[in-house]
Formats: sequence, structure tokens, C-alpha cells
Amino acid sequence: SSPEDEVNSLAVNEKGTYLASCDDAGDVAVLDLSGAAAESSRNPNAIRWKRMRKCHSNIVSSVVFRRGTDWELLSGSFDCTVLGWDFGRGKTTSMTDVNVAEDSTQVLNPPFVHKLCAENRRRGRVACALGSGDIVILDLGSSEPIVSRGSNVHLAAATTVAWGTDRLISGGIDSKLVLWKADPSSALEAVQTIRHGEKINDIVWKHDSYVYVASQSSTIGIYKPNE
Repeated sequence: SSPEDEVNSLAVNEKGTYLASCDDAGDVAVLDLSGAAAESSRNPNAIRWKRMRKCHSNIVSSVVFRRGTDWELLSGSFDCTVLGWDFGRGKTTSMTDVNVAEDSTQVLNPPFVHKLCAENRRRGRVACALGSGDIVILDLGSSEPIVSRGSNVHLAAATTVAWGTDRLISGGIDSKLVLWKADPSSALEAVQTIRHGEKINDIVWKHDSYVYVASQSSTIGIYKPNE
């Protein structure tokens, strides 16, 4: 069946054959866009959903397909975890807790996963924007999946993040855009801050060039970060 609660995020895989969604109930669902459901049932109006129910213990805020894989989907939640899925089987393949228990500031700003973004390369890294203001990079093929963490730059929750080429841009409730150097061989490093002036809801970064910003206003902000 289709989503039953407020939908928080949508993602389409690189072939355009599957649409993933997630909702406030803690569910993740995948819709077959290829037409295979209609062909197999001989019903031109047939829609095939696969739903993973209550997979997280809190709101699921973000979903993303991992590039270069046929069945790999990631979901992030306000339970402070990122789950990897084989959505063909409806089974989890990994679980990463992004919480840092020893950090006392996270009592007031828990590291809810607000946004996931997959690197634009086969089985690439995954960036997470967290409610603590941190930006975390995951390598899900590693024994230690959290490979880098950028802290103490956003002054409030980080709401969104987008990849460039070995670079990231993040946005937050503090109205700041932050450009990060994200070289695989070094730690995450903030290299530029742009003050947008309003809470940032989402960003799109096209071809390492212009960044398009959706915020609390009715206009779209456009910025060109440093090279």
C-alpha cells in the first residue's frame, strides 16, 4: 500500500525505475516505476509497493539510493541511526549509530539524521546532516563506518547536505551555508561560510558550480562557492 503518514523524503534511483519514500510512522517504502507490476498482473493500473514497516523507532527523515548498486537503499531517522537496505529482499544490511554519547552538548541538540546524500560515484561515501549541527561522512564498506565528522561549525541543527567532487555543502537552522573539503585521505574541513540570512531547508548543488537554496522565504537563493 502507499504511504500512510506524512512523507518526509523522496528519492529515485539512477535508472529511474524505483521511487523510495519515508514517513513519520518510521516506515520506508519503495515503488516500482518500471511498469513490471502492471505487466505481471495484466492490470494496467497495478502499482507495486514494498513497505518496510517500523524499521526505525522514530520519524524517518531521509532516504537515498546508493549509486552503482541494484538494490541498496539508505534511510536516516530521528532515532539517530542510518540503516542500509537490500530493498529487493526487504532486509537491513547495516546499521550505523551516529550518536556520540560522550558529547554533553548532544543532550540539548540530539544528532537526529535530517538529511542523507550519496556521493556521485559507485558505492561512494554517504554524507549526513545531523540535528547536533555535525556533518558526518559514512563509508559503509568499512569496519568503522563513520570515517569523518565536522563539528562546531553550524551553531544549530544542520538540515541538509549535498556533494560536489570531494567537497560538501551543508545548510542549517543557523542560516549558514558551509563549504567543506571532503578529501577521502584527510579529515573533513570547513573552508568557507556563507550567511544566507534565513533558516535553510534544502540545497541543490549542480556540477560543482551554483548552489540553489530553499529557505523560509518564497525565493530561491543562488550562490557560487569558492573553487
